[in-house]
Amino acid sequence: MKFHTKKFSTIIILSLLAFVMTSAVCSAQEYSRKGKREIFGMIQMVDSMDATWTMFGIPHYGVELDSTNIYGLGIGMNATDHWNLNMDLLFGSADGDFVISNIKVPGISASADYFLWDINVDYNILAGRLTPLVTAGIGFANMDVSLSASGYGN
Repeated sequence: MKFHTKKFSTIIILSLLAFVMTSAVCSAQEYSRKGKREIFGMIQMVDSMDATWTMFGIPHYGVELDSTNIYGLGIGMNATDHWNLNMDLLFGSADGDFVISNIKVPGISASADYFLWDINVDYNILAGRLTPLVTAGIGFANMDVSLSASGYGN
């Protein structure tokens, strides 16, 4: 049984020739992020939270907010292949309940609007396209809580 036929040899030679021709055209280029800008989207989960306080002699007066996702955009600039300076803005909202002494008050609901802004410095551990990173930053977070009552008259 003979495996090396003329047709099989021709296919092998043509395949190798095609590989050599395409590899010469597609020369590899080292990736560098230095000097490149980045635009990115973000999703961050805000866990449920309770804000309680004592006011007018009523203990544990406050709101219980549901968990939610906040969404935003960011921009960044790569100073080197490893160092990146970036800024992001995030927005979101959550619904919740008004509580007194950990008891939900029917007909009164709470809502919160979130706004977060921060500036970060990232260190990309590897120089490649996909890399783990270490980040440090400073920012501002604002949460505006409002109450609304329903079913209590006009």
